[in-house]
Amino acid sequence: MEQKVNRKQAQNSEKFLTLGDIHDDVVVLKNGSLRSIVMVSSINFDLKSDDEQTSIMNQFQQFLNSLDFPIEILVSSRRLNIEDYLKTIKEKEKHQQNDLLKIQTQEYVEFIKNFIELHAIMSKTFYVTIPLDRAVELKPNEGLSSLLNIFGKKKEDATKPIEYGEEFAHMKDKLMQRVSNVTSALSSLGLNAVTLESD
Repeated sequence: MEQKVNRKQAQNSEKFLTLGDIHDDVVVLKNGSLRSIVMVSSINFDLKSDDEQTSIMNQFQQFLNSLDFPIEILVSSRRLNIEDYLKTIKEKEKHQQNDLLKIQTQEYVEFIKNFIELHAIMSKTFYVTIPLDRAVELKPNEGLSSLLNIFGKKKEDATKPIEYGEEFAHMKDKLMQRVSNVTSALSSLGLNAVTLESD
């Protein structure tokens, strides 16, 4: 009985997910649209001089203004987990021969623990989602019908699952051009951008 309820809840939840598949390093939505996700490094903005900060903000503004498609920027914040680091330090403490160094190592571990608890240090990961919407893509000989689809008239092709053949390859090429533009613009800001793979 309980398994049936859990299965039913899972099926109900799946209705709200637009994700259909992950294929060839690309997220494929149920309507056949594609998404590429790029993980981006961060820079310590506060440590930059006023001139550098102004330059970075101007470059970022130019980057956003240069885009002719929407992007989504996601910041994932998690409390910093340093348990493995502290275990490593404690192991070194056990093998320490000098009593003074042993005491200093213990004090260091306590200092780090207290510092992390008091200041709630977070680790942040940045992701940029780059879309290519299937319904908006104008194909040869389908200009009018695609435009009608944009203005609310549904077209069967835009809702049926995508086949991993010529259409997918064509759309992926277009998406990768967008990804290339975004990653090169971000690298000019001093940020490292890596496209997430299927794994």
